[in-house]
Amino acid sequence: MEPITLFVHRQGAHDLAEIAIHTDATRADLLDHPGVAAIIEAMDVDADAVTIFIDEHETPVTPHLPLHYSGARHGSRVHLTHCHKIEVEVFFQHRSACRLFAPGAKVRRVKDWAAQEFGLAKNDAIEHVLETHDSTDRPNPATPLSALVHDHHCKAAFDLVPDKRVEG
Repeated sequence: MEPITLFVHRQGAHDLAEIAIHTDATRADLLDHPGVAAIIEAMDVDADAVTIFIDEHETPVTPHLPLHYSGARHGSRVHLTHCHKIEVEVFFQHRSACRLFAPGAKVRRVKDWAAQEFGLAKNDAIEHVLETHDSTDRPNPATPLSALVHDHHCKAAFDLVPDKRVEG
């Protein structure tokens, strides 16, 4: 089998590492890859404590099956995390809503869920963005949730706010 390129994220970081690995490689092979081993060392955890997710899949990599059974394909993003799920709370006006997401779920998916949860019409939803709760930081919609949680915390909170537009 030809190798595929994977992009590896670690929890709490926005950077990623590019690695090449065969699709028939297993979780153990991935953890033994020099690029992944260096990331895990930087996480300062035992490799057995790391949960691995592919892209936005809801379930982690199956330990003894080839990576392609867990959805890995050329260009996939691999998320190394402590979290099996990330608890996300979104605040909108005087209400809040909470839900669990996979670590690889992107901010745009959270926004889509929140807009639906709060009953925003499609046109209104387009004019809103997510900000990190009690801040003005607006994560890129393509950011995976795992990049926004630190240490062993598996929670994230956002405010759904109008996107300020200048009309002239």
